[in-house]
Amino acid sequence: MIEIGQVEQLLAVSKYGTLSKAAEALHISQPALSRAMQKLEEELQVPIFDREKNRITLNATGKVAVDYAQKVLFSANDMIARVREYDRMTHTISIGACAPAPLWDLVPYASKIYEDMAISSEIKMPDILLSGLENDLYTAVVLNKIPDSKELYYELYDTETLYFSLAPDHPLADSKALFFKNLDGQTMLLYSRIGVWYPMHLETQPHTHFILQDNREVFNDLTQNSTLPTFISDLSIEKDGKPDNRKIIPIIDKEATNSFYLVCKKKNKKLLEPLYRAVEKRLEKKKK
Repeated sequence: MIEIGQVEQLLAVSKYGTLSKAAEALHISQPALSRAMQKLEEELQVPIFDREKNRITLNATGKVAVDYAQKVLFSANDMIARVREYDRMTHTISIGACAPAPLWDLVPYASKIYEDMAISSEIKMPDILLSGLENDLYTAVVLNKIPDSKELYYELYDTETLYFSLAPDHPLADSKALFFKNLDGQTMLLYSRIGVWYPMHLETQPHTHFILQDNREVFNDLTQNSTLPTFISDLSIEKDGKPDNRKIIPIIDKEATNSFYLVCKKKNKKLLEPLYRAVEKRLEKKKK
């Protein structure tokens, strides 16, 4: 029976051209490599090398063997990767989201429901999330648009709406409502790890100088101790309450609101049914 190690050694001989160079690259002795190639020929029951004094080269049959060896090694590596990925999937609930707020509840829900599994999460843009879901890199994803695929199942997770958070002495602090353009051109604090919200801010306020912060705790401290305008959402207020010494002003633009949908492959719907029901109960509780 041909072993994977022999396949790798044959490919090394083909790549480096001589047994000595191949043995050096493989970190084995030249006699050991020579014996391995002789054993491979015995397994194949055909000669694949032409042997001369102090020299060994692949013959035509050997070159065919190398072509097949490349395919065998690729298949073996692919098998290893797929088996490991399958094992990871059976022990991990991986959730990707296009914004941070949905993960605040989804991760704790999943941790409680799937106690014997690891829970992983990350924030990515929608196109990356969809691709990852299709390739089974995610068990479920949160998107801000209904997916256009018959292979996917979705339910509404929640809707998030942004507000301006202004210092009491800001010239617009007493406004009943504002457009994004009303603060365009000012300097504002902005948390950077916000997924789809980030490009929206750049588009709606192209002249604003955003001071970016990627640490949530530092960002919250800066918000409390700075007079610079920033943003807050109804979901963050629901989670952490209203910040002290800040005026919360509604934003009129439609871009200030996103609906989020929890999406999975239909084949995973049964596995995720408890998570969907937890989300459903959450929405029902909010309506009361």
